[in-house]
Amino acid sequence: MFIIILLTQLVVPSLVRAEEVGELQAALREKLQRIEDLKKKAAAYEANLQLKRQERLTLSNQITILTDRISKTNLDIEVARTSIEATNLEIHGLEEDISAKGKQILNYKDQLGALVRWLAREQNRTIIQVFFTRSSFADFYGELKQVKTVQTNVTNLVKEVETLKTKLNDDKEELEEKRQRLAEELANLNQQQLSLEAQQETKTYLLQETRSSEQRFAVLLEDARREEEQTNLEITNLEKEVRERLRLEGLTTDGERPALIWPVPNNRGLSTLFHDPDYPFRRLFEHSGIDIRAYQGTSIRAAASGYVARVQTGGKRGYGFVMIIHNGGLATVYGHVSKIMVKQDSFVAQGEVIALSGGIPGTPGAGPFSTGPHLHLETRFNGIPQDPLPLLP
Repeated sequence: MFIIILLTQLVVPSLVRAEEVGELQAALREKLQRIEDLKKKAAAYEANLQLKRQERLTLSNQITILTDRISKTNLDIEVARTSIEATNLEIHGLEEDISAKGKQILNYKDQLGALVRWLAREQNRTIIQVFFTRSSFADFYGELKQVKTVQTNVTNLVKEVETLKTKLNDDKEELEEKRQRLAEELANLNQQQLSLEAQQETKTYLLQETRSSEQRFAVLLEDARREEEQTNLEITNLEKEVRERLRLEGLTTDGERPALIWPVPNNRGLSTLFHDPDYPFRRLFEHSGIDIRAYQGTSIRAAASGYVARVQTGGKRGYGFVMIIHNGGLATVYGHVSKIMVKQDSFVAQGEVIALSGGIPGTPGAGPFSTGPHLHLETRFNGIPQDPLPLLP
């Protein structure tokens, strides 16, 4: 009777209740469909933004672009939140499955132990002992057949345990991947929220500065264009002058071009690329560097050792920057700085703090058309801006 009861327990139970699995899958499908719907709406805003960027640069047009970007970013935030919810559902399902598999493995091990102990007792008896303790040949044959059946079931159960262990390890690896994805999604959500805040601040600042006047906006644009041209010309000419002065002082800058480090942590990503087609003021001038997201007041470190050729505070409304000259014809420019920590005409080492980041509209060093808190980084070869990304680790 014992062995019959034991054999009936070898039926594999459901790892997770079918009802719960169904509910999880239904909830997950709903989240994924929600994500697709939101992405379609965001794509519609992006298409409208592309059209608006081709129109004449006016205050009305710029406010519309900012409003649409804010709406699109809100949708992106909703996509990120829904993705997080979907990933949490997947994680919950995997955790339940892992727990059930673990319990099933323990159950199988208990069954194996009982079967092995029963077999050990039976195998210690000789065929003669078994034959003479049975009332008939049929009973004798039945017990031998039962022993063989148990041996087969032990073999199958061992294989099942190994298979279940493999699946359990696969589930654990998948769970770790889901958790990493969740961390990335949370970081993305944080970036989207910061981007939204920056866009709202830019819109508010623009309306305040222009007082909703197209004429005032035109003046601001002209001031920005003129300041950009003046800064570019100053940087180009100054670099040549400083390199020549250093050469005359016996300090050559003709050595090998240095390897760069990130001047601020890059874990929050980039908000604008080099010559970015989506740069809102591209009609005035190209975006001559990359914008690295950074909280207001983040320490900016020298990307390489060099000579501080120029520092400009920018004041309340102007553009603040630091320019460093390096070997190999390379110069780096750090823009939208809110506070400068080094002196002009001094040497700095790679990694040394040279300034604090800024960029919030209306704050010192941000300039008239900053797009929010970030560091604007330029790399120039012989005065000409080049994409910094290939030079960074």
